[in-house]
Amino acid sequence: MSRAIEELVREDIAHNNQHGSSLNPFSTVGGRYLWQQGWDGVRPANLIDTSIDWRTWERGRIARILSEGQS
Repeated sequence: MSRAIEELVREDIAHNNQHGSSLNPFSTVGGRYLWQQGWDGVRPANLIDTSIDWRTWERGRIARILSEGQS
């Protein structure tokens, strides 16, 4: 890895730690909240199908369906 890329990676990690975020969509409060609403079967009124928020919500909904199938 080139020195410039290593510096960018270190800076990115530092900013992620500072702001409490990462590339993981569930690292933010909003991401975890939407996933939990999907798990609970609660669809937000302003949720737009196929949006990034919808995908996060849908992952929670599907996780619940899969977990109930395992019971």
